Amino acid sequence: MTPTPTPHNSSAHQNGVIFVQPRNTHGQRSPPLQEKILAKKPTAKKVGYDRGKETLNEDPKAKPIQQINEIIEKTHKPLFKLSAFFPFDLWPDSISIDIEKVSIVIRVFFRSDFIHTIPIKDIKDVTVETNIFFGTLKIFSVNPIEQNPLKVSFLKRGEAMRARRIIKGLLIATKEGVDFTKVDPDEITDKVDTLGSATAD
Repeated sequence: MTPTPTPHNSSAHQNGVIFVQPRNTHGQRSPPLQEKILAKKPTAKKVGYDRGKETLNEDPKAKPIQQINEIIEKTHKPLFKLSAFFPFDLWPDSISIDIEKVSIVIRVFFRSDFIHTIPIKDIKDVTVETNIFFGTLKIFSVNPIEQNPLKVSFLKRGEAMRARRIIKGLLIATKEGVDFTKVDPDEITDKVDTLGSATAD
């Protein structure tokens, strides 16, 4: 007896697809059947952008210039500003204090004023004369030529007292060689106010 051929399948790959060609009982191939897709569409990789890891080719001169700009901003940023009370002073004088100097603007007429600037290191003393409502701030210079103090009257009493404490604190810190460029500008005012209160009150 001739053995009956066992049906078997043959397969072929085309573009990642398996086509199964079953054989019938007579050993003849049937038309190919699409069985299963094995190939997967390539998944597009997301290209991430991490700004924190970005490397910039910076100009080597840019960093020193940036540091200078930061120092200028810190040294010229006013720590405290105050002005005379209107209408007791028709053209109110004003005072601006920063870590390097005290600037006093004396206004004698509309759009007519004089600006006096005295470095912190050149200040010998600072006093306040007060009454019930107002205060007069006086700044004495170490320069013997300037015998008369710079003064501003009709300041609010509390503001005049605080200006004195801040200037006193700056005097102490300057003598101790404190580098204010390493201190947060927002903290300097309160720190020197506290420092100056030990000797100003």
